[in-house]
Amino acid sequence: MKRLNKIIWLIIPLVIISGLNLLDIIDLSSINDHHFDIITINAVFAGFLFSSLSLILGLGKDRVAVLLERMETTDKIYHIISVGIICNFLSIVFALINIFTQNVYSPFIHVIEVAALISSMVYFMRAVRYVKLIIRMLRSEIRKQMPSEEIVISAIQKLPPESERKILRRA
Repeated sequence: MKRLNKIIWLIIPLVIISGLNLLDIIDLSSINDHHFDIITINAVFAGFLFSSLSLILGLGKDRVAVLLERMETTDKIYHIISVGIICNFLSIVFALINIFTQNVYSPFIHVIEVAALISSMVYFMRAVRYVKLIIRMLRSEIRKQMPSEEIVISAIQKLPPESERKILRRA
């Protein structure tokens, strides 16, 4: 069932774009002028996904990484990021195919190009949700390690007055 759920996220955009194109609700032939735009959009999404991956890998043996592993979230995050990057790559490849074939209209190639872009956007949004979770967990860990307000006030009160601090700085 989990595997089917993962595949559905890839198939739904393909079916929707194909159906809309067949019913002439959207006209994919007009995409011929926008392949470079699609490549740029894919590059931005892929860049964010790679950054998300490096954020997660940078956690290493951090307490947050251990918590994510215990929650069995790490595999989900890696899967979402990997599939998003693959969708970006597919969309870029099909955009390049369209460019190098002198923009000959091929409904099949255009459908895959746009469906892969939409799938990558869906995976991008899902990755953002997990990155938000990771950032929230990291901030929570940082707050736990911060000294209490009483300790900070006590340390500030132990500092010499402003005039003495200036003299100490010069010395």
